[in-house]
Amino acid sequence: MLCIADRENRRVVCVGAELRSPSQYSTTLSVQPPGLGRVFAITSIGDLVFAVNGPTSPQIAVQGFTISPFGESVLDTWAPTSVVSQVLLVS
Repeated sequence: MLCIADRENRRVVCVGAELRSPSQYSTTLSVQPPGLGRVFAITSIGDLVFAVNGPTSPQIAVQGFTISPFGESVLDTWAPTSVVSQVLLVS
């Protein structure tokens, strides 16, 4: 299975990567929960996909999502617990 961060459509899309039968290409799973926003990065471990959104709008918090692509569902959300400010040093 190949999962793609579809930033423009605000979703994670997973397609079957089996190359033996053309009918396998029709297996497409899409996860597009409310609040996902624009997906900036994804990775996977086993059967789970982890996605991180980016600044989309003031109404959508920047956070991470634990996704089950086979269930087409979000299992958990997570976010930073503190804000780290950037310091610019000028000499």
